[in-house]
Amino acid sequence: MVQSKPNFAAMVAVAVVNQKGGVGKTTVVLGLASAASARGLAVLVVDLDPQGNATTGLGVFEPGPGVDRVLAEERPGGLASEVEPSAWPSDLGPVPDLVASSPDLAVREPQLATARAALEAAKATEQAAKRNLERCEIRAPFDGMVAKAGVRPGQFVALAAPLGELFATDVAEVRLPLASSDLDFIYLPSPGTDTALVQAPRVTLSTRAGGQRTEWQGHLVRSEETVDPVNRMVYVVAQVTDPYGLAKRNGAPLRNGTFVRASIGGRTVENAVVLPRQALRGKDRVWIVR
Repeated sequence: MVQSKPNFAAMVAVAVVNQKGGVGKTTVVLGLASAASARGLAVLVVDLDPQGNATTGLGVFEPGPGVDRVLAEERPGGLASEVEPSAWPSDLGPVPDLVASSPDLAVREPQLATARAALEAAKATEQAAKRNLERCEIRAPFDGMVAKAGVRPGQFVALAAPLGELFATDVAEVRLPLASSDLDFIYLPSPGTDTALVQAPRVTLSTRAGGQRTEWQGHLVRSEETVDPVNRMVYVVAQVTDPYGLAKRNGAPLRNGTFVRASIGGRTVENAVVLPRQALRGKDRVWIVR
């Protein structure tokens, strides 16, 4: 490398580089240094060739540490501290300065290769860590909330170990008991099948907390296949969409485990007559006086 050095603002740097030896790099550098010196320019030659032909071409046969120390220490101002004058005669112009080469530069090539290999290995390790991190991210198959956590941050988890319990927040299902006498007055979905919401009976769920009544609207979507052997009740399932109000961002949430009272829409009875309760005798008898 040849550098003219009157001031750094006007400095011109020329790098002469080729991987193959014997192509004239040293000849070009010494020719440029000689021409610049003949024009009165201050010249600095930095010899990065481990063979040091430019160093000896400038008449320096016992150089100091030079470039090798600059590369090894990597300290600010290190290059300036290794500058030494060449042995060229001064009758042609300013004598070029030199940062000499050293055979020790050749020793650093394996170090450079090792550093590059270590860098590639570190990149591969980083990529593997990113892949492992992606595989460690566990996603639920549905939107929901955590009901119970079984692990803590930093805890090691064994294969197939349960991590916790979730419940869905898109819909809530409420199990409602019905007496056999109520079945004639409602449209009951077929056991084991889901009923379309447009056909399903409407259900109003309500609860009272703190003196305030709260309601949620839902539909009766299915019934269970068996009768409870203890209380002889038939259980039906009501479904409430967005029970936590996450989509609309309003309304009180229907929290999991809340006790509610249900009002189910019944069948439409044709040609019915409305009678006051006191007109009934027993459960199904009316006295008519003529």
